[in-house]
Amino acid sequence: MNRIGRRACRIGIAAVFGFLMGASAWGGAPTPFAGALPKVWEADWGLPDTRDYFGKALMEGVEGRCDWLLELTSEPHFDAEWARMEALGEMYDRGICVPFDPAAALRAFEQGAAISFVGKTAIIPWKYLHGHGVRADAAKARELFKAYFVRHSVSSYTPGETEERERKWLKDRPIPREFEKGLTWLRVLAEDRKRKLELARNLIQGTGTYYDVTPLPRDRYSAFLMLYFMSSTEPEAGYLLGSEFLKGSFDELGKKSLPSIAKYAFESAASCQHVDAMVEFARHLEVGGKGIEPNRIKAYILYRAASRLGADVASEVRRLERDHPFYIEIGDTFVEKALKPDESCPIGTN
Repeated sequence: MNRIGRRACRIGIAAVFGFLMGASAWGGAPTPFAGALPKVWEADWGLPDTRDYFGKALMEGVEGRCDWLLELTSEPHFDAEWARMEALGEMYDRGICVPFDPAAALRAFEQGAAISFVGKTAIIPWKYLHGHGVRADAAKARELFKAYFVRHSVSSYTPGETEERERKWLKDRPIPREFEKGLTWLRVLAEDRKRKLELARNLIQGTGTYYDVTPLPRDRYSAFLMLYFMSSTEPEAGYLLGSEFLKGSFDELGKKSLPSIAKYAFESAASCQHVDAMVEFARHLEVGGKGIEPNRIKAYILYRAASRLGADVASEVRRLERDHPFYIEIGDTFVEKALKPDESCPIGTN
């Protein structure tokens, strides 16, 4: 066998070995697209933005009419920059109105992810997995998929709807097994509110684990999103969000709206007769701080209501009555109102 024949043989063996290893690890062909993805765009693929003009422009670009698409993507969009970068990524990945450049596509997807509130897109780990525009790195792909599901999906999971939405993010890219495993983990987790609350606590502390028991990174923003979405229907989530806010767990997020969100979360939990929320919120209202104004009358009412529910706050009630005798005149009317569960409280609230 001559040198060219031996080289061809080695390449063939390596290709077969790589295919088998890739299929075994990920449940599909290891590199389904060595070159450009098909130059197509489906109307229902959409983009991560409420505005659909990028998608319409992409459909025109597929048909060879590039003027509108190139104009839309040439300048930053102050209110739709994420969608612009996603559109650019698809253009470079598919060679739509621009030369095929999978590395440029990856840069666009990463820039879009960096400025979005979600911060993740499933296409980035997909490209690392398949070496599309970047050197293949299965370990990094797995970590990126993990971060994607924690940040993007756990906070707003809806059975059935979320699975369909998440698969659509990949467009026509073959769905790897790791993605399906992540969706299964997400579904099991999201259907159990206690496990979801536990995950939020673990993400704050950096002690969470994924479906394969590998560690999850500390991700307080994901924890905040989870608790925020849950707080309207789950009193414990509202209490945890408010309590962690007071501890400073979310200070690093730099959100100006945090005090009002924490106040609303505390109030929601207290309105559902969450005793710990009543007491902790009342104690903070006595002195105020962290963007929440003091309100001693409201603190007194919460103490009285919590006392009726079994909390040991008699000394707090007496102290406020001693310092502000007229509070006693407030009477039971406001306390009874505080003890009446809000209509949005879960069934079973006492």
